[in-house]
Amino acid sequence: MIRKLKILLGTIPLALTIGVTVYAQDSTSRKFDEFIGELDEEDLMARLDSFANELKNRPDAQGYIIVYRTRHDAAAISQRHAHRAKDYLVRVRHIAGNRIVTVDGGMTGCLTYELWIVPPGASPPERRFTYKYSLGRLNTGHRRRT
Repeated sequence: MIRKLKILLGTIPLALTIGVTVYAQDSTSRKFDEFIGELDEEDLMARLDSFANELKNRPDAQGYIIVYRTRHDAAAISQRHAHRAKDYLVRVRHIAGNRIVTVDGGMTGCLTYELWIVPPGASPPERRFTYKYSLGRLNTGHRRRT
């Protein structure tokens, strides 16, 4: 009985040390969620609720909302969607506004949201490849070799 107690007590500090080590090494940005297209209000709120819960569990982290628009959408549509999501997180879920960063992702094939968790000291997420218009033509940023 005493031997079992010693073994049990000996593993507790090890478990605590491993837990602290794992948490301390979590210093990279990670994508929390990604969804494509316009969602109905309930689905969007459910995803943002999960994001808010993660941010509440990580009070030292920032949340990034990146929205990509289609090439047929107006330029401001990405920011409109991102600000709407941020407004919900701040007003309804009570996440401090300075913890949420919105990013216009630019153009891509379809309307896409990315939700990121960025711990202190981590680099913010980078936008994925996006389309750019040049002289009325679609320019993917690649040049043809001649």
